Amino acid sequence: MEYFFVEFQVDDSKRFNALCKVFNEIKKDKDNDFWRNEEDWLIFFDRKALSHFWWPTEEEETEYYRRWFATPVE
Repeated sequence: MEYFFVEFQVDDSKRFNALCKVFNEIKKDKDNDFWRNEEDWLIFFDRKALSHFWWPTEEEETEYYRRWFATPVE
């Protein structure tokens, strides 16, 4: 088994505590082998955190996959 890690800097203790809370919830689900629905996770993120993700419309997602699968494999 290969090991890996994520390195980051903490510049806001409030946001770090929010990250720890999410991590603990993910760990809880993993340990119980029970995963919540995607929308159930949204309560753990504020507007600022959610702004870092892409929330495509159905049309945008369709176009994304069309382009992804049209890309030739080297």
